[in-house]
Amino acid sequence: MRFHPLLAAPLVLAACADSPAPAGGSTTDAPGSTGAPEGSSTTEPAEAESSTTALASTGQADGSSSTGPASLQPIALERDWVDALGGPWLGPVTGTPMGDLPQFYWEFAWTADDAMVGVADNGMGFRFELAFVEVDGQWTMTETGTLPGNMTQSYVLHPVEQEGARVRFEVLDRPGFLQVDVEPTDSAFGMDVLLRGEGHGSFDLARPG
Repeated sequence: MRFHPLLAAPLVLAACADSPAPAGGSTTDAPGSTGAPEGSSTTEPAEAESSTTALASTGQADGSSSTGPASLQPIALERDWVDALGGPWLGPVTGTPMGDLPQFYWEFAWTADDAMVGVADNGMGFRFELAFVEVDGQWTMTETGTLPGNMTQSYVLHPVEQEGARVRFEVLDRPGFLQVDVEPTDSAFGMDVLLRGEGHGSFDLARPG
């Protein structure tokens, strides 16, 4: 798997949210993994509060309470949709907190554990991973980002809406916090990221070559 040298900035985008760790979150200095508990974050808290934000979300306030919005309900997702993610993708990313990026390389593949995983790693401490896993008939998408210094944050999101090939993922017990819209087709891969309703990156990728 190869990676483009301009990966550093989008990894800042998706690595660590600018909010306190979600309820139930824990801190660690280990690199990111796909095994984090749902809705959890693993990050150095002092640095996370001042870092640039992660993947997307809608405009509700961070966190949840007894008077806040009810938890979201997941929807079914076909394996064929996940299959469409496989392979290499290349193209621009716009609207990130670090500015626009002319080239972003990403590659997804099935693992021996039957997960569809895409990893971007520039070899200098910036690492971004999306992992799609099916458990008991329900797909999840785990987003894990790591910055230099092993500052890592991870969220487990579920599909909550679908229109054609476009699927919206959110953290079920934190409606309106983190929203990721993903749309893979045979020749294109679009992804829009929002955090509390603010855009944090729009991916417009295609098959290289």
